Amino acid sequence: MRAAGDVVVTDLSEVARGDYGGRPYGLEPLTLPFWDPHVREPSADPSPTSPPHGDLAATCAELDSLARGRAPASRLGPAPTPSPLYWFRWITGHQVSFILWQLIGRSLARLEDSPDRRDCPLEAVAGYVRGYSAMLLYCASCPRQVYSELIRPSMFLQHPAFSGAWAPDYAAVRRLMRGRRTPDGDPDAVRRLENELDVNRSVHRAVARKLVPNGQSLFEAASGGSALPAQRMLSVLYDNYFMTLRAPVAGEAIVAQLLRRLYAIGLDLSDNGLYPDTAASGDDAGAPWEPEVRECERDLPALLVRLAADAVAGLGDHADPPTLVGPQA
Repeated sequence: MRAAGDVVVTDLSEVARGDYGGRPYGLEPLTLPFWDPHVREPSADPSPTSPPHGDLAATCAELDSLARGRAPASRLGPAPTPSPLYWFRWITGHQVSFILWQLIGRSLARLEDSPDRRDCPLEAVAGYVRGYSAMLLYCASCPRQVYSELIRPSMFLQHPAFSGAWAPDYAAVRRLMRGRRTPDGDPDAVRRLENELDVNRSVHRAVARKLVPNGQSLFEAASGGSALPAQRMLSVLYDNYFMTLRAPVAGEAIVAQLLRRLYAIGLDLSDNGLYPDTAASGDDAGAPWEPEVRECERDLPALLVRLAADAVAGLGDHADPPTLVGPQA
């Protein structure tokens, strides 16, 4: 049996050829470490699967070309039916969110360890929160019918009480995302972070209103049923559903996996736009999107560029800093 660490896919040149998932709108396993924000880890050496540093910056440039509307050498093309497209978005968008949660948690841990640099990572944290908001919209870009007939039943089959609360990586950011932990730092940076947290909550409400108009999650619908397994098993069930493996992975490999997914998402948006089916837009969600949610929608292609650049820059001396190009925040 191969260890999970043996299947970390980090080859960024393959993504530029459109080979993500082995087929248009294919999926790939994500490999992340179990990470406890209260346990400080020694600096990890780059793993054998980590890409050359120049590949990271090159992929940032490819993302910028997509954000500017330049046709890539390889395209995904239209999905043959809606199901593969929206299934790709549901799984891949969640995988990106898991990586962003880890990057947020690690940035907050660095803030605690380096009080003299408290304002430095906050800008990146705000950007990662913005990215998570965008991934919520990307995952929820399907029509309500697709969600109710494809996505929700698939989660029910994994477990009748399937819940996002089981996500292992969310533990590191739960207090921040729920407004119970605001880091100290430069006042302007703190205000921007607080604003992004407010936007995230608005996006959550908008997505719930669109996809689950009765407001009842699977967990709520299953309340009163049989007892749940232990938390460890719930985390495994959650990871298994979203094709996520756990193994020691160096920071460069985590970022490379993020960039692979961002570029695949960029190809999708370039070919299809955020709403291939106009009935899936916020205008048909029971109530119009709030202005801040609309802004997050419009910003999505350029945001992919900034997320990639921030993640690469976060590697510090271990990677070449990319030039942040494309529309600025």
